[in-house]
Amino acid sequence: MSFTSIWFPFFCALSIAAYFLVPVRYQWKTLLIISLVFYSLANPVYLPFLLISIITTHYFMLKGTGKGLAATLIINLGLLVYFRYNLIPGFNSLIVPLGISFYTFMTLGYALDVYNGVIKPERNIFKYALFISYFPQITQGPIGTWEAMGRQLIEPHYFDAERLKRGGYRILIGYFKKLVIAGRLMFYVDTVFSSPGSYGALTLCTAVFFYAIELYADFSGYMDIAAGLSEILGIRLSENFLRPYFSRTIPEYWRRWHITLNEWFRDHLFVPLMATEFNRSFSDGLKKVLPKAKTAALRTMLPLFVVWLTTGIWHGAAWTYLGWGLYYAVIMMASTGSAGIMKRVRKKLKWNAKNRFIIIFQTLRTFFIVCLGYIFFRAESIQDAALIFKRIFTGASLSPGAVKQSLIPFGNGHQAIASALILTALILGLFIYELLEERQDDRLSRHRLFLAAAMIAATGLLGIFGQSNFLYQAF
Repeated sequence: MSFTSIWFPFFCALSIAAYFLVPVRYQWKTLLIISLVFYSLANPVYLPFLLISIITTHYFMLKGTGKGLAATLIINLGLLVYFRYNLIPGFNSLIVPLGISFYTFMTLGYALDVYNGVIKPERNIFKYALFISYFPQITQGPIGTWEAMGRQLIEPHYFDAERLKRGGYRILIGYFKKLVIAGRLMFYVDTVFSSPGSYGALTLCTAVFFYAIELYADFSGYMDIAAGLSEILGIRLSENFLRPYFSRTIPEYWRRWHITLNEWFRDHLFVPLMATEFNRSFSDGLKKVLPKAKTAALRTMLPLFVVWLTTGIWHGAAWTYLGWGLYYAVIMMASTGSAGIMKRVRKKLKWNAKNRFIIIFQTLRTFFIVCLGYIFFRAESIQDAALIFKRIFTGASLSPGAVKQSLIPFGNGHQAIASALILTALILGLFIYELLEERQDDRLSRHRLFLAAAMIAATGLLGIFGQSNFLYQAF
């Protein structure tokens, strides 16, 4: 069942009522049933594969041995690779299980943490099953850890009116982002990216900018709904977004965007790779070629490359995702490798990091770099991505004809102008809201009732209902 389904609010109301009405000793069992029902309602065919992942991981990691870890990795990664990348000809007709990328990472994270002694294995398979299948997070994350989630899911919770208000308000924010902002931007973005050769540089730039906002509103909107619903139940999910478009550097951006995925790669891939003998030998070889480079920076080069290559492949079996991963691999390696040089340059220039104009420049520069990466991420082929890059950097124009063409994807005549004005107002409203959040301005909390009423009205009047699922369900 999708969060945007007309039946989802009724499902949530019944689930919350059932959770708080049963005796507290039955709460986690009730939540497990609710989660499995929720997952089955999406498509009953998905459920057996989820159960295979849960049962095998629980069984093989009871003793936390290397053999158990190997079996867990083979089974779970095998299922993920088979369904996501269709590597076996003639057996590609099965539907990709909903959320398989996210719950696979949770099972693998649990297995690695047990093996490394970070946590003790959970003996009760049903408690472990709830951790993996917990319905607010199973389809798109956040990618929870047993250390953070296990106890919360099992301990008793009591109804709290304040939690209901806070959670309900955050759910409203999520639906506003998804149904109004992402929903409205979707039509323009899909129209342009489906046929980029038909449009000029200004239209393509607008589509890339709109996609950046659409993806953020869509994905963070889902997280707001999931976190709000979970807060009502008394269970705190990890934050997955911290206003990433206010980042001043690319490394900072990736500390704010899809936080739990990046933490997973850091803990289970980057850090282990850093400690390998092969990486030491590789960095020692780089040191001979680049004798002035810092050893610490060289040690990160191979792990960064592997992590970002893997991140690109995780998103899908397409050259565009590989290109996106390599794009960030180069940027992150360059950022790390040049950190010392840039520090000396800033010192010579007497660079004031608190200067307002410098902050704005760094923020816009980072957003520009992110938007260039989105061309790879959203384009339907490498050829389309190359075409978009070429037109943007060789055909930029603000002529009346270019401006008129940029309005075409909005519709015809007055409809196009009205749509453009509405979207401008919506994006500006989101920017102001996020800016106040970034500054921790108390006006947001003081006017929460007004904002809630405004979001309800805007969602009712401008929301796009029943048009699409959340974008990251595709991953």
